[in-house]
Amino acid sequence: MSSILLISPYAKLSKISKKIIESENIDMEIIEPDLWNLKNESSIKKINKDAKVILSRGMIARVVRSNTSVPVIEISVTSFDILDAISTVSNKGYKNIAIITVSNMLFNPEYEKLIGDMTFHFIACESLEESFSLSRKAVKSGKYDAIIGDALATMIAEENGVYGVLLESNERSIKFAIDEALKIVKHFKKEQEIQIKSRRKISEMGWIAKYSFNDILGESDEIKYSINLAKKFAKSDGNVLIYGETGTGKELFAQSIHNQSNRLNEPFISVNCGALSENLLESELFGYETGAFTGAVNKGKKGLFECANKGTIFLDEISETSLNFQAKLLRVLQERTIRKIGGQRLEDIDIRVICATNKNLLELVKKGSFREDVFYRLSQLELQIAPLCERKRDILIIAERFFKKELERQNKIVHWENSNIFEPLLEYEWPGNVRELRNFILKLVIFCEIPNITQEYIKNFFNISLVNYKKVKQINNFSFPSNDEKNRNAENSEPLKVVSRTDKEIRIDISKDFGLMESEMFKQLLKYYQGNKEKLCKDYGISRTTLWRKLNYK
Repeated sequence: MSSILLISPYAKLSKISKKIIESENIDMEIIEPDLWNLKNESSIKKINKDAKVILSRGMIARVVRSNTSVPVIEISVTSFDILDAISTVSNKGYKNIAIITVSNMLFNPEYEKLIGDMTFHFIACESLEESFSLSRKAVKSGKYDAIIGDALATMIAEENGVYGVLLESNERSIKFAIDEALKIVKHFKKEQEIQIKSRRKISEMGWIAKYSFNDILGESDEIKYSINLAKKFAKSDGNVLIYGETGTGKELFAQSIHNQSNRLNEPFISVNCGALSENLLESELFGYETGAFTGAVNKGKKGLFECANKGTIFLDEISETSLNFQAKLLRVLQERTIRKIGGQRLEDIDIRVICATNKNLLELVKKGSFREDVFYRLSQLELQIAPLCERKRDILIIAERFFKKELERQNKIVHWENSNIFEPLLEYEWPGNVRELRNFILKLVIFCEIPNITQEYIKNFFNISLVNYKKVKQINNFSFPSNDEKNRNAENSEPLKVVSRTDKEIRIDISKDFGLMESEMFKQLLKYYQGNKEKLCKDYGISRTTLWRKLNYK
């Protein structure tokens, strides 16, 4: 497909255009549509419009423009062109003439106009269908000796025995339109080269959003609601505040919003506000001028706000910022300007700000540890992501997807019946949410050394892994017993050694009730911790609620 497409309504226009493009070696395609098949505007969509610029004139130009985002340049009809057509019908002796064409081709149109002994009736058309109907009506009325108009009107006139004069565009108008098209194509190429260079730099710096809404797993009503709301937010350009516990995927949502917005080809820069000191955070985000402080780079440094211009900046853990920093952030949110450290000049920036927190910012506002004005600027659009414990139907889906991907990554082959093998995971609260679940699946794949994995295997792996990941490999050598074997083991049970993270030993009895074994194990551990439940939970990465449930298993 050529860069420029000419949709020509009549042969002479095509001939003049070919002469121009051949003499100047212009890459342009010319097509002549069948006007009889253009009885309505929808049929114009069938014309190939993949070019960078489209040239046409009259009604076709208007219809094409309304059905494509490609720039459409209209070849003009000048007053001299109209006078030429009038002169032609005058020389033939016709007195009553209708001029039928698209409204924007007419200048100072009146219902009727008398020029000498000739009467002209101006008929303006707004659509293809109207052009067909009004042309036929004018021809069949018998009022007019001749019709002046575009290709369609004159074609209908001649089909019905009425003299028709085509309202043509002169060569100068055609050349001017082609030159304008060439300018647009040149601009597009230059812009495309800015974009390629910019995207290369963005990619090299890692300022890209890798994830989209398709990467967010789950079928629960809660996650579907969050996704649908986030998609609506993507169409807007307002600041977004994302609430969610640790590991729920707040940045995943932020990247997805960016990738479905008008800024998707621009930078996406993520900043963890909780990981940087106040001074470092300020210098990273705002940048600094030469010699702004001891140790500053000689040439100064661009800040991430400036680097994210035209794109999106994601400020994670926004609740961890100081009141002093928030005051400086307010100018960015309110004025969309920044001032570098050590600088005097305000610089305009065009960015979208998405923030995330696992804390209730409104409560922090009430306590005075977060600025109210900043809060209301950040929370133009609010998105809440439900924790995994509130959307348990998603656990099986997420676990199976992670399991498949990790097997591929580690080049392992393991067979399983269906996602129901992961049902033991539904009994856990997953305080670390999706991130904790992903970590568990990673360990499951690493330690799995059997060709077929079952629900019983996952249940035992999960319970043992809560105690000691270092010794979890032993379950691969422990063949999970059948019911008969379980009964024999119960009758001839011997103590099972479990090594704690302190490298001390505790002993529990083997039982066919694994939950009972687990409960006994935690009771032994609690004795070792001298009743310090908080320390036990911290060391083993579980919540107080989970510990209470394990200790009170019946």
